[in-house]
Amino acid sequence: MRSRWAVLPLRIIVGYGFLAHGAVKWSRGPANFAKLLHQIEVPLPTPTAYMVTLVDVFGGVASLVGAFVALDIFLFYVFWEV
Repeated sequence: MRSRWAVLPLRIIVGYGFLAHGAVKWSRGPANFAKLLHQIEVPLPTPTAYMVTLVDVFGGVASLVGAFVALDIFLFYVFWEV
């Protein structure tokens, strides 16, 4: 039982971090983030910008509430480079 709660602070910190970054991307518009991705020559900048924004926001919320944690970690890892 004790080890179950051991990861709670880490989940809160990581979840809040991704949610905060996703919220900034969302508030400025994924299209503006796509312009930045285009400048650094990321392939398919517009779909990538929308996908990264959604993964950050919804993955951050899911991490905070503890839902789909394994999927969150996988998606964060896949989009970590962006």
